[in-house]
Amino acid sequence: MESHSGTATFWRLASFAVVSLSLTSALNAADGKSAVTRSQESNRVDPNSVPDGSPAQLLVYINKLQAEREAPAQTVQMAVLSASEKVLVGARDEMTLVHGVRAKAWALRKLAAAGDSVARTRLLKLAAELRKDTRRGLAAEGSLIYFGLRADNVANLSTEELQKLVQDLDDFLAPLKVDRAHMNVAIAVCQGIEKRDPSAAAQAYDALGAHFVAHQDRVVALEGDRMTGAAARLRLIGKSVEISGEVLSGAELDWSSYKGKVVLVDFWATWCGPCNAELPALKALYARDRARGFEIIAVPLDEDLAKVKQFLAQQEVPWTNLMSADPASRGWNDPRAIQFGVSAVPTTLLIDRQGRVAALNTHGEELEQKVQQLLAEPQTASK
Repeated sequence: MESHSGTATFWRLASFAVVSLSLTSALNAADGKSAVTRSQESNRVDPNSVPDGSPAQLLVYINKLQAEREAPAQTVQMAVLSASEKVLVGARDEMTLVHGVRAKAWALRKLAAAGDSVARTRLLKLAAELRKDTRRGLAAEGSLIYFGLRADNVANLSTEELQKLVQDLDDFLAPLKVDRAHMNVAIAVCQGIEKRDPSAAAQAYDALGAHFVAHQDRVVALEGDRMTGAAARLRLIGKSVEISGEVLSGAELDWSSYKGKVVLVDFWATWCGPCNAELPALKALYARDRARGFEIIAVPLDEDLAKVKQFLAQQEVPWTNLMSADPASRGWNDPRAIQFGVSAVPTTLLIDRQGRVAALNTHGEELEQKVQQLLAEPQTASK
C-alpha cells in the first residue's frame, strides 16, 4: 500500500518544509553567493563537507537536502544530521532551535528506520533530553519525538495501551498551537491503529483530527478533514453511500445507473505499485461478472489528467474513472479522498445491491469471494 505523501507520517517532515517564511526571507536578504548557496547550486551532497552559514541559511540548505531525489538516501540523511548540528550550535532563538531539532530528529529517524541502531539510541536520548528542557518549545519537541516513537510501536501495544496513547496525545495537543509536525504525529498514530483495530482507529481519528480541522493553515485543515473522513469511512459497514463526481469525459457520474448492482469503489494511482499489480485480477473479475451486475468506479489520485488517460488507454481499462477537471481538486485533494479519509492507495469500498457498504479494503481472493457472495443477493432495494 502506497501512503499519502502529504500527510502520511510524522517522520516525513521534509515534505512540509522545516523552514519558516521568516527564515527564507533572512536567506534572501543575505549574500546571494554564500557558501550554502554555492553548495546548493553545485547540487552535491557530501555529509563530510556541509558548508558554513547562518542558522537560517543552513535550514534552507537542509530543506533542499530533504527534497533531494538523486543522491543516496543515507548520504542525504547524514548531511542533514551534520547541518542540523551546526544549526543547533549557532542558533540564538528558540524557534530556530526547534527547526534544528526537527531536522536532526528527521535524519536520526530515517537512519534508524534503515537499521542504524546507534541512530535510534541517539533519537531516544534526544527525546529524553528535550522533554526535560525548561524552554517550553523545546520540551514540546521532545514530546513530539516521543509520540512519534510510540507511533512506530503501535503494532505491539495492547488495546489498553492504544487507548492510553491516543489519550496522552490528545492531552498533549490540547494546549498547543498545533502545526504540520503535530498533524503528522497524529496521523501516524491513527494509521497504525487502523491496521490493528478499525473501531479504535475511528475514535482516534475523531479525537485527534479535531485539533486540526479549523486550522488556519489550509494543508493542516485539509488533513483534519481527511481524518474526520477516515473516521466516517471506518464506520460505513452496513450504511448507504452515494458516489458523485466527474467522469473523465467531463460529465457527471449518474449514480442512479448503478442501482441494484455490486460496486467496487477503488482509490488508486498510476504510480502505485500494488494498484498496478492487482489490475490484471480486477480486469478478469470485471470481465467475468459484469453481466451479473458487478461494476467498478475508480478514483485515480494522480494530479496529471493526461497521464491517467494515457495509462487507462494503454491498459485497456474498461470501467468508469472519476477525476476532476480542476487541478486543485486532483491527487490527494480529490474531494472523495477527503470525504472518505483516504491516505493510502489502494483503498476500496465494496457496495452491495442495496447501496450499503459491505466491506472495506478487500483485495485479491477475499475480494473475489465477497463479490460472489454479494452478487448472489436479490436485486431489491435501490442505491
